[in-house]
Amino acid sequence: MATLAFRPATLADLPLLQRLARETWHAHYPGIISLEQIDYMLERMYGDTTIANELARGVAWDVIHADGEPIGFLSHSHDHAHHRVNLHKLYVLPAWHGTGVGKAGILRVRQYAIALHASTVSLYVNKKNTKAIRAYERAGFQVAESVVNEFGAGFVMDDHRMELRIY
Repeated sequence: MATLAFRPATLADLPLLQRLARETWHAHYPGIISLEQIDYMLERMYGDTTIANELARGVAWDVIHADGEPIGFLSHSHDHAHHRVNLHKLYVLPAWHGTGVGKAGILRVRQYAIALHASTVSLYVNKKNTKAIRAYERAGFQVAESVVNEFGAGFVMDDHRMELRIY
């Protein structure tokens, strides 16, 4: 296994985060959602202003490196009101799937939740994303609820909210 490192992202990492998002989304999501929805969501979720605003609000973004090379990223934030950590994003380049990188990302966020005395880690995953759902279940997550949210331009996010109990 390669040596993994998680480095906090900065504004200088915006082009890298956007490139990694495009590569992972275009490799993974066709067949789950349309190409039009992929491109629309990438533009809305990974635009310079969106990421900069999230960083300014305290959403943590980490670039994942293997042997010094960027191979993915994650983002998360603490939801004080619900005593949980929200895992917003965890994406790894396809060549690194099945190598334990995703598991290491989940462990990093779990440790963050423990340090904050959060009771759960929560995430949203597309109901058709069976590969990710299985990975999250192997990590101890369970479906807490199913939700459909408008995303704009006629697109919806048809998701499961999954939780990992900490305490």
